[in-house]
Amino acid sequence: MASDELEWTVELETQLFHAMQGHKPVGVSKHFHMVCIQEQLHQMGWKQLSADHIWKHLGTMYNLEALEETETIPFPNEVVDFTLPDDLVQPTAEKEVEREVEKESGSESGTPTSKAAPAVPPDSPKRAINKRLRTTTAANSPASPAVAGVGSAGKRRRQVTN
Repeated sequence: MASDELEWTVELETQLFHAMQGHKPVGVSKHFHMVCIQEQLHQMGWKQLSADHIWKHLGTMYNLEALEETETIPFPNEVVDFTLPDDLVQPTAEKEVEREVEKESGSESGTPTSKAAPAVPPDSPKRAINKRLRTTTAANSPASPAVAGVGSAGKRRRQVTN
């Protein structure tokens, strides 16, 4: 059967209407509803039907453009110009100017303007402790139920103090 040559029988149209029950193919979610309609028809045995076939047939039965215009949108959909308030823009611009001044003054004097936090070496015991605390398993995760034979539900973690 060619893709354009699909004969819509009374049985197929009836099943289309049953598949459309609860799924309105107009509005913001029309494409999601169409996928649901197509899936329903596939479950009924009409696997050769594509969404395009269904759209074309609905277009012969209904004025989809007019239905689309009557559909209300559940949120405001107006295009408006947007600018940030001056109280938000001004402090950001001032901070950028301060950073540039700090960079220029820091590079001239040869001393850094801000102190960087010392990096923790990858093989440090402190990093290993932090990694161990972040790692959870099914046995010690508070969100998962205790698994038989793997720890107990009342098991507590040791507090690590620095």
